[in-house]
Amino acid sequence: MFRILFFLLFIGSFLRLNAQKEILFKGKCQSTNYLTSVPYVLKNYKIIFPVVINGKTYNFLFDTGAPNMISDKIIDEIPHKKLKDINVNDVNDDKQKMKLVSVKELQIGEAVFKNQTAILTDESSNFVFDCFQIDGIIGSNLLRDCIVKMDNEKKELIFTDQIEKLNFPSDLKADPMYFRDGQGSPFIEIKLQGDNGKIGNEYCLFDSGMGDLYDLSLDNFMVYQKDSLFQNVKNSMGSTSIGLFARSNALEEYRVFVSEMDLGHKRVKNITTITTVSTHSRIGAEFLDHANITLDYLNKNFYFEWRSETPDLNEKAYEFNATLLDGRMAIGSVWDMELKNQIEYGDFILEFNELILSEINLCDLITQESIFTKYNTAHLKIEKKDGEIIELDLEKKFLK
Repeated sequence: MFRILFFLLFIGSFLRLNAQKEILFKGKCQSTNYLTSVPYVLKNYKIIFPVVINGKTYNFLFDTGAPNMISDKIIDEIPHKKLKDINVNDVNDDKQKMKLVSVKELQIGEAVFKNQTAILTDESSNFVFDCFQIDGIIGSNLLRDCIVKMDNEKKELIFTDQIEKLNFPSDLKADPMYFRDGQGSPFIEIKLQGDNGKIGNEYCLFDSGMGDLYDLSLDNFMVYQKDSLFQNVKNSMGSTSIGLFARSNALEEYRVFVSEMDLGHKRVKNITTITTVSTHSRIGAEFLDHANITLDYLNKNFYFEWRSETPDLNEKAYEFNATLLDGRMAIGSVWDMELKNQIEYGDFILEFNELILSEINLCDLITQESIFTKYNTAHLKIEKKDGEIIELDLEKKFLK
């Protein structure tokens, strides 16, 4: 179901900016008639690639769900000018003022971008930048001037301003791409089918910074359930998210089984998702396991080059999800009624199959494949909120 069973919301993917478009969209791509590629490394479904600024190469995250961001640790090394402070809300609606800067010039492969607006981040308070060893984020306010292909077979990002240069197969069909927020984020339309055969449509953000398949907005879920679209639904009081500015509070979440999804001229079967408090649903980078994906910002189209005829994404999962609380792994959500009598949100996980979690580096938990994906059975040692230590033996199950 999920590549990682605790959900760390990456810093950029859930920011809402109270800033004018004109400020974010000031920069331009100076290159024309170009085709260039850069290699990327996939770290737990985070796309990390080289960006050259002032003759020096830095590591950036490719995140279509975020605006450009840059670490305060490198800002003094690069030509820039300060713009203004803006208000930023994270996924939990916590607010903070952050600084905007304009980066004089940066280069991706052979493509040159000038006067790019970026949010300046405080890396000392952002362990995610440190764990993934990145210096910033390239987001959709830069990408709006590009056509970009994510080729996960070659592990390349390919940038161009001419769609013909990508030499697509003659039978590859485009779908329309929409821009529905102030930072130029790409949205695509999908269709969902429930167990009862009913159909629901929604516009999803394609968020390459999200290391999962599909996150369903709680608002959209509530609309769907007025028509009883989904039958296989479980609820939990908990949280599988971490905000940028503060620890998230326990909320009611729903685990939803989607029988079929129509996406990119293909029918994808058996997706399980957990609702989020985001105002929109999202498609994430785990789809790169199944297709190469192109976002044509210039012509407002997207393309999925699928590697299988009918992707079936059904897989086994535990009846709980984990999260990070105060730098420790903890129970995030519990889906099984009987299990709810034993564990709850905020209980700390001390051991998993004899692994002492306090001895595992926090960055390893975030950047490497989840320890929960490797085993179909789990022996857990749990510290309850009252200090009691309990042990549980659990088994993964298919959700359908």
